[in-house]
Amino acid sequence: MPADSYLPFLEEIEWSRNESAHRIDVAYDEENNAVTFHERETGDLVHAWIPDRPDGAAVADLFLTLTSQPWATVETLRATADIVHGICVKAPGQVTLQDELVSILRSHGNRWMTTGELAAEVNRRGRHWKAYRNRITAAKVLGRTKLYARTFERMGERVRLLTE
Repeated sequence: MPADSYLPFLEEIEWSRNESAHRIDVAYDEENNAVTFHERETGDLVHAWIPDRPDGAAVADLFLTLTSQPWATVETLRATADIVHGICVKAPGQVTLQDELVSILRSHGNRWMTTGELAAEVNRRGRHWKAYRNRITAAKVLGRTKLYARTFERMGERVRLLTE
């Protein structure tokens, strides 16, 4: 759903006609669960938003922060609204825990990681969570890696992907 269909109030807000010298590209970095803002010309990161959970308060804080930035234009706010809307309508638990663990281990070069490190990374990314919003624990990670023994290699509390 495009941003302009659910944010008609942006048309009613009186904006300064001083065009920002900064052109900003807004993107969603799924790997890090972050909405990023980069200067179009230089590629420099000017802001990043990593929500613990995409709830109303977090989204409101993001938009309050953006409106105080000199580079925030209506175009930037619309692009942000479109990306945040996509994040918010995603069903809880859309990424399975085992798939998230595989993604994390691959992104870390399949090094041995403790179940605590994996749980912290799953929670930081925020792509796997249940409707009751419990955080993933080291015990939950250990249980899932035991259940998927053909995918994960375990040594005590350390885990990595099974090498072929």
